[in-house]
Amino acid sequence: MKPTALILLLAAPASLQAQIPERQDRSPLPLMDDVPSAPLPAFVPRHHEPRPDLATGQVPARRQPSDAVIQELPSLGGAPIATGRLHVDEPGDGAVWARGDRYKARFQDGSTTYIPYLGPDAPRNFPVTLALQEVRVGEHALELAAASPARREGNSVRFQHPGLDEVLHLAPEGIEQTFELTRLPERAEVVVRVGVESELARFARNGEAGFGNALGEVRFSSAVAIDARGQRLVLETDWDEDGYEIRVPAGFVARASLPLVIDPVVTTFVVDDISAPLEFPDVAYDRDSDSYLVVYREWFSGNDRDTYARRISADGTLLDEGYIDSTDDDWGPPKVACIPSTNTFLAVAAEGSTGSRVISGRTWNAVNGNQGNQFQISGPEVGDKLHPDVGGDEFTEFLVVWERRTGGLGDIHGRQVTSSGGLTGPGTRIISNQSEDEKWPSVSKDSGGPPYDNNSWLVVWERALALSHEVLVREVLWDGSFIGVISILDSDDDPLTQPHASRPLPGPGQRRFVIAYTKDFGSDRDVLLATHGGGSFASMNLSVTEGDFLDDEVTPDIDCNGQQFVVTYAHGTYGVDMRPYAATVEMVWDDFCLNEGRRPLTSASGTHVLPQITAADVFDTDADYVIVWFDELGGSANIHGALYDDYSSCLGSSLGSCVPTLNSVGLRAQLVASGSGDAGDTLFLSATQLPPGQFGYLLASRGDGPHIIPPGSQGVLCLSLPIARYAGAIGHSGGQGRLFDNVDTTAIPMSPPVPIVSGERWFFQYWYRDGTSSNFTWTWLHDFQ
Repeated sequence: MKPTALILLLAAPASLQAQIPERQDRSPLPLMDDVPSAPLPAFVPRHHEPRPDLATGQVPARRQPSDAVIQELPSLGGAPIATGRLHVDEPGDGAVWARGDRYKARFQDGSTTYIPYLGPDAPRNFPVTLALQEVRVGEHALELAAASPARREGNSVRFQHPGLDEVLHLAPEGIEQTFELTRLPERAEVVVRVGVESELARFARNGEAGFGNALGEVRFSSAVAIDARGQRLVLETDWDEDGYEIRVPAGFVARASLPLVIDPVVTTFVVDDISAPLEFPDVAYDRDSDSYLVVYREWFSGNDRDTYARRISADGTLLDEGYIDSTDDDWGPPKVACIPSTNTFLAVAAEGSTGSRVISGRTWNAVNGNQGNQFQISGPEVGDKLHPDVGGDEFTEFLVVWERRTGGLGDIHGRQVTSSGGLTGPGTRIISNQSEDEKWPSVSKDSGGPPYDNNSWLVVWERALALSHEVLVREVLWDGSFIGVISILDSDDDPLTQPHASRPLPGPGQRRFVIAYTKDFGSDRDVLLATHGGGSFASMNLSVTEGDFLDDEVTPDIDCNGQQFVVTYAHGTYGVDMRPYAATVEMVWDDFCLNEGRRPLTSASGTHVLPQITAADVFDTDADYVIVWFDELGGSANIHGALYDDYSSCLGSSLGSCVPTLNSVGLRAQLVASGSGDAGDTLFLSATQLPPGQFGYLLASRGDGPHIIPPGSQGVLCLSLPIARYAGAIGHSGGQGRLFDNVDTTAIPMSPPVPIVSGERWFFQYWYRDGTSSNFTWTWLHDFQ
C-alpha cells in the first residue's frame, strides 16, 4: 500500500473583504410617472375567481387566504475551503480538471498544472507546472511520449509511457504524484527528472524546497521509493533552476520487486484558513424531477472565478452538486434556466479575461446529474460580451441574451440554444443596437405555458441617454422572431436600473408580463412594477404601496406561478444593512393588487443582497417559489435560500350599479383590496387611476347608498348613512395616482368605533380631490367571514 503523498496549499493570512458586486452601480432608473396609461377596456365588475386549471379546464376550489409560508433553507453554499469536496471533470477542452478544497489542477499533454488557492486577495492565479522530462536507468534513457494524453480512472489521472506510468491520485485535500516502473532495462541507479515552472519564488530551507509569495507557499519534501514487497527507502531530491531530480540507488533497485514506485511528497504548511467569497446565485426549477438547480460564483483569485451548482428537492434536501466550471478560465456571474420536457438545465456565464470575454454555457441533466461539454454561445463579433441571462421554454430551446460592449457603448444580443447544447440559426441575433449605451439585459425565466403558438420571452434592459435613463423591452416569439418593436417601458432623468421580467401569465392572445426595476430618487431607492402586453398598461411603486418612504429597496427579481407574481428584493440601508424580502401582487381589473406585503425571508444579520427567484411551475397555481441570495459582507460569504408559498388572494368587487365619473385624467378610479377577508384581520385597500398629486381618504358603510352627487363634487357617492370617514388618515396620490389604507376591521371609525362582525356586508369607497372639484372611486363590497 502506497503512503499518502499530497500536493497541498499554504495560505497566508488575508482579510475576507467581499468583492464589490458587479451590479452595484448607482446608475439611473426610471419611474412610471411620465408613462401615460393606455385606455382601459370597458370594465365589468366581477368577483376575482381562480383561473381554470390549464390541463383540465376545471376551476379549482378557492384556497383559504393566509399569510405567506416561508421556510428558510440551510446554507446552499458554504465556504469552499476545508469542505471535503473533490470534483473531477472533463469539460471538453481536452484536459482533465480536478478541484479540491485548496487547489485546482489541470492534466493535459503529459503535464500537471497545480494551481494553489491563495485566498480572495490573490490578484490572479500562480500555477506550478510539473512535467516529467527524463527517466534514466543506468545508461538507458526511457522513451517518454511527447504529449501523453491524460486518462481519467475514477479519482486518478494516468499518463502512460513505455515501461513507465505517471499516476496522480486525487483527494479533496491534495494530489499524490507517483512514478510506476513496470520494467527495467538493467538493474542500475534510477534517475527521475521533473521540470518545474512557476512565477512564485523558489526557496530552500531546513531541508525543504518550495515556491511561494506573500500570500502562501507550496513546499516539497523528500521522496520515497517503494517496491512490490513494501520495502521503502527515503530518497534525496536535488533542485536546480529548472526543476528537481530524484535518485534511487542501484543497490535498492537491484533487490527491488517490480513494480517500483517512486513517490515524491509535496506538502503545504497552512498559516490560515481563508474562506472564498461565494456570490451572485441564480435558480431554476425542473418539473419532472421536482427539483431546483442553484448556481453561483465561487471566488478563486482575482482573475479566476468558478461556477458551482447544487440541486435541491422541493423540500430543500440537497440531491447532488458539482462544478459547472472549475478550469482556470474566469466564469460568471452565472444564470440558469430549464427546459422541463428534457429535464435540462442550462447555465450560462461570461468567460475569459476582460476585453475578450465570450458567453459560454453548459447543460446539466436534472435526473442523473450528467453534464455536457462547455460550449461557446456568443459569436465572433468584436467586443466584450458581458452579463448574460437565459430563459427556457417547455420543449426544446433556450433564449440566451447578453450585452456586447465596443467603444464604451453596449448593444443587446441574443442566441437560441437547444436542450442538447446546439446553437440555433445562422448566428447572433441583434435585439437592440441603438446609438446609446444599452446594458444589463434580462430575459423572462421561460416563454410561458399553453397555448404554445404564442409563447414568447420578454427581454428588458437599461439604456443611458445624455439626460435621462430608460427601461426598454422587446418580446421574442418562440421561433426567434420579434413581436412588435422595441418599446420604452419607462423614462426618467433619475437613475432607472436592474430591470427583470417575470414569465408571462398563461392564456390566449398576447401574453402579459410584469417587469420589476429600481428607481434612485437620490434620498432613497424604490422598487417599481410595470406591465407589458395584454392590451393595457399598469404600474406601481411597490415601495410606496407597502408604506415605505425612507429605506432602500434595490435589486428586484420577479416571477409568476401562472396566477400571481412574487417580487423579491433587498430592503434596508443601502451598503450598510440589507435583508431579502418578498411581496405578492396580482393583476385585478388590469391593475396591480398587493396580496401580501413586505415579508422578510431571513432574520440573520449581515448584508444579504441580490435575491433571485423562480416559481416551481407555471402550470401549478399553488406552486412554491425558491428565492436565493448571498451575504455580501458576511465573514462566511454563504449562499442562502428560502421556500416561499403564498396562499393569499386579492378580494374582488361585486357591485356594478354605481359607476364612477371620469376624472380629470380621463379614467374611472378603481378600488382593489387584499387580505384574508375575515372579520378581525387587517384589510388592505388601494385606490388607483387617480389624478396625481391629490388628497383623499377612505369611506365605509354597511349599506349601498342612494348614489347621489354631493354638492361641490362631480363624482357619485354610493354609500348609505351612517358613513365612516377615515379623515384622520388623509392620503396623497403622489406621482402615480394612488391612495391606500391598512384597514383595522376591529375599529371602523363610526361614533363610537365599531368592529366588523362575521357575516356582515360592508361597502368601501374613496373620496379624492379632482382639480377644482372632487370625485369618488368604484365601490368595493365584501361579505366578511
